[in-house]
Amino acid sequence: MQKIGREELKKRIDSKEDFLLIEALPEDSYNTGHIPGALQMVPEKIRQGGANLPADKATPIVTYCGSAECPKSRMAAEALEEQGFTNVSAYEGGKKDWEGAGLLLSMEKAAGEQYHY
Repeated sequence: MQKIGREELKKRIDSKEDFLLIEALPEDSYNTGHIPGALQMVPEKIRQGGANLPADKATPIVTYCGSAECPKSRMAAEALEEQGFTNVSAYEGGKKDWEGAGLLLSMEKAAGEQYHY
């Protein structure tokens, strides 16, 4: 698992780079605001195979959660790697770091099948 910082994540989003962004927090947390374009998937669902994930195991994926103190971004990244995904990064600063930099969270739900920017 690689780590990714806020600036690199924002660059990927702004450039419309093709990747999957996953918020690894429960749905109620996701619904109160998430990084634009993110899908909500908790690590447990990924581990159990219940998550709607891309067939291509080389798809770039970035996970995040609430803050650097929250372990769920790492847990989700590890679960993805256990499922065979090879290009997984964790944005460990999460929503706290994102908002702390003055960046906005979205209330719009990403389309389930359209995970690419």
